Amino acid sequence: SLPQSSLSATATEASVTADMADTAT
Repeated sequence: SLPQSSLSATATEASVTADMADTAT
């Protein structure tokens, strides 16, 4: 299993990416 920190970082990165896309739109 992946460490919780890795899962959290992935979720955060996805959230930031989505936020950037939303802002660009």
